Amino acid sequence: PAEVLASLAAHAEIIEIEAGETLFKQGEESSDLYIVRSGAVAVTAEQPDGSILRVGEAFSGETVGEMAM
Repeated sequence: PAEVLASLAAHAEIIEIEAGETLFKQGEESSDLYIVRSGAVAVTAEQPDGSILRVGEAFSGETVGEMAM
């Protein structure tokens, strides 16, 4: 509904990140939800051996960060 979108927009902050920049790290607590405005965001997970595994991507219009909330 329009009221919900208006409420979200009133609390939103636009941030920009560069390619390769980390938005947040696995295990960090967060109360933030990110909506990809343009481009794509890689979703990765650190494995027990320290390697990084790409587990997904989020594209324009999709959200990331909701699982950390």
